[in-house]
Amino acid sequence: MSTVGISIFDASGELKAMDSILDEMAATWDTLSKKEQAALAQTVAGVRQYTQLVSLMENWDNGDGDSMMANLNTVADSEGAL
Repeated sequence: MSTVGISIFDASGELKAMDSILDEMAATWDTLSKKEQAALAQTVAGVRQYTQLVSLMENWDNGDGDSMMANLNTVADSEGAL
């Protein structure tokens, strides 16, 4: 991950929260070649979860109501409502 500029550790050497790591990956995703995207997805998700991670990255914040960020914002704004 460090080869594409993503660190899984914070400044104090502690492991970052997974949502922070995914957010950094999403911010970097479109700057990577398809080959780099495939290598990163296989490194992070392995072979079994590869397609799910690629789909997540491609839809992280695509500007519509179905993006991951839109869903995260809905959850954050729900104030515990079901």
